[in-house]
Amino acid sequence: VAPDCRFAPVAFGFRRAGERAHYLGPFTGATPEAGLALAERLLSRCPRDRPLFWDLPESNKAAASLASRLGFAPARVLTRMRLGEGAAVQDPARIFGLAEPGLG
Repeated sequence: VAPDCRFAPVAFGFRRAGERAHYLGPFTGATPEAGLALAERLLSRCPRDRPLFWDLPESNKAAASLASRLGFAPARVLTRMRLGEGAAVQDPARIFGLAEPGLG
């Protein structure tokens, strides 16, 4: 049976437990509304027994605004690096949560 090519998820991602904290991400959304809805759903299901980190690209203003409204504050600055020529292929407006730096 061939996969249904008409189906496309509008958002996907996860939260995970780390050694010292819980982490929200990585996750992405096809639209700002989808990404924000997923962020709120992931947050609503996250245990509050340890600190929670949400690393997100500064250029995603919708995600940064939601994080601020929910009480998150900047705690660290991450630098995304790459090797090779050419621009990175990504749309920061669709990236709502980054992988924890230790994951690469």
